[in-house]
Amino acid sequence: MKIAVIGQSAFGVDVYKALRKNGHEVVVVFTIPDKNGREDLLALEAAKDGVPVQKPARWRKKIADGKFEAEAVDLIAAGKAPRIVQPTEGASYEPYITAKPELAEIDWKKTQQQLHNFIRGNDKVPGAWATMNGERVTMFGSSLWKRRKVPPPEAREIAVPEVPGGKVYAHERGLLLPGSDGRWVNVETLKVGSKTIPAHKYGLEEEAGEKLVYTEEEAKIVEVVRKIWESILKQPVSEDTDFFESGGTSADVTRLVEEIKFKAKAELENTDVYMAPKFGESVDAVIMKLRGGDVITVTYDPAFENGEWRKMSARDRGKRLYKLADLMEEHKGSTIPISHARPNFNLTLTKREPVGVVGLITPWNYPLMMLSWKMAACLAAGNTVVHKPAQVTPLTALKFAELSVLAGIPPGVINIVTGSGSEVGQILADHPDVRKIGFTGSTEVGAQVMASCAKSNVKKVSLELGGKSPLIVFADTDIDKAIKQVCNAVFFNKGENCIAAGRIFVAESIHDDFLEKLKDEAEKYVIGDPLDRSTNHGPQNHKAHLDKLVEYVEKSVAGGAKVITGGKRLPQKGYFFPPTILAEVEDDNFAAIEESFGPIMCVSRFDDDDIDGVIKRANKTEFGLAAGVFSKDVSKVMRIADRLQAGTVFINTYQKTDVAAPFGGFKQSGFGKDLGQEALNEYLQTKTITLEY
Repeated sequence: MKIAVIGQSAFGVDVYKALRKNGHEVVVVFTIPDKNGREDLLALEAAKDGVPVQKPARWRKKIADGKFEAEAVDLIAAGKAPRIVQPTEGASYEPYITAKPELAEIDWKKTQQQLHNFIRGNDKVPGAWATMNGERVTMFGSSLWKRRKVPPPEAREIAVPEVPGGKVYAHERGLLLPGSDGRWVNVETLKVGSKTIPAHKYGLEEEAGEKLVYTEEEAKIVEVVRKIWESILKQPVSEDTDFFESGGTSADVTRLVEEIKFKAKAELENTDVYMAPKFGESVDAVIMKLRGGDVITVTYDPAFENGEWRKMSARDRGKRLYKLADLMEEHKGSTIPISHARPNFNLTLTKREPVGVVGLITPWNYPLMMLSWKMAACLAAGNTVVHKPAQVTPLTALKFAELSVLAGIPPGVINIVTGSGSEVGQILADHPDVRKIGFTGSTEVGAQVMASCAKSNVKKVSLELGGKSPLIVFADTDIDKAIKQVCNAVFFNKGENCIAAGRIFVAESIHDDFLEKLKDEAEKYVIGDPLDRSTNHGPQNHKAHLDKLVEYVEKSVAGGAKVITGGKRLPQKGYFFPPTILAEVEDDNFAAIEESFGPIMCVSRFDDDDIDGVIKRANKTEFGLAAGVFSKDVSKVMRIADRLQAGTVFINTYQKTDVAAPFGGFKQSGFGKDLGQEALNEYLQTKTITLEY
């Protein structure tokens, strides 16, 4: 197809590239005008391909000022508006689907992929449906079932004669439906008759829930919600009134949710209405929302961030807790009478035990170090291990296993399984015999690992994930030392380092001079063969990563950053990317937000006197792996270290790791620790034994 693209920024580029990759011809690009002499990223991308670019200042002439829209309304009101019948064949809309429900009926001859696409394409309106056990069932929330095992453990088999093979399987994540190719599709939600249910409950008898008892205030809210229902449905509403059987539509659902939000102060999702279409059930859902999380989120976060409790000394917190204990002792028996204790003695003891079978998943940037950090604590605790090294660096782990045999480690204690994370790593996370996962890798994959651990058998998990570590340089620092340390913080191991300083904040008064010295230092790096001892900057790990670094620089420059040095792949053979410095990186720039995982330094200015401001900017990230501060004022940097939201804070140094000190992050950089006593605790579980004698 010939396509005109209207858009801007990185999202527009993604759409543009995808269309061209799929074989479409982009004939023109419309985007925003240049800003401060800089072209939008989409304009740059189109220009590279020779595609014409238009940059209109506005999408309509101001002279129109709504006149034509008003005239159109007048024509419609007078019955004089021209009528142009849209042809049904090849139409860009499908008004006939709801009028012809048979078009949304599932054909069980479809393959897994075809079935998935059909259900997804009809979600939410009108909804793909099929006859199952004689009744119409509409399906929503489709995903491809990629696991080999069907049925999964603990799945419930349901006889459905209409489907291939005559069986479907309900499990904790939904309902498995068969494709004609023997593969399966999982759906999360079903509509059976007028009732929407979680798919895993299909085939079960509906349990009668206990009716809520309302407080006086809640009873008033019930009446508010009832009036909202009556205003939408135009009829009296009782406990058994069904929203959809009474004529409610999907548009009415949106209105209902918004009015309840405005008038009853309850945050509902559209799905809540579909799941509870009767008034009695729906209003109970509203009351439960008001009783639950919305209130708690308003109170606990400000109390933690701005309240006095976290700022109070441990001694003062202790005094209050002891006072609470004294008051509890004073009031004992005031709720339930105290029974007389039995004249026996009790002995309670605790012991630490190994978790059992542990799965370790490590990345490619430090194949031996990451293995050692996790493996040492895991084995010392008495566990057995299944280790999956990164797919591109398996040899180190295999050699380690070979040496473990020579060291006398019994067979089966250390097991190495190579392969992709999506297959082998997923199996480890899902396996019911694995009781703990230790993972180092990206935040995106870490979230998937955590979800799989929870869904499989609630296995223990520790995650060391991505970072965007801020490093703050004050004017009173030792400049020459700071230059070397900052370069090391970013360029060490070619930037393929989870705690690399992702953003450098430099005080305004020294910024220009500091930046010039950073450039000089970066250009001293010797780039070449990593096995040559004179080399201190080798190639990136693989080509896909190198390409992402090139794209990273392009996106940040399009957003206003300036390349001071580097920024492009080197012409020599190999995946070489030079130490790169980006300056004038504003807070909304791509490079200020996203991790590069490469030798790219992102430099930003800050006002020398605005300490609170630079701390706030440094913490304005979902990552919290590490941070750094450079200043000769020890009192100042220690106060700042307390306020930085990071698992490790370096002061006047960087990259120095004490193996006796715990290592791990905050926020989306993960939880759990490597190294130190805390690492050992990650691979142990505590048992309490109480003996009466």
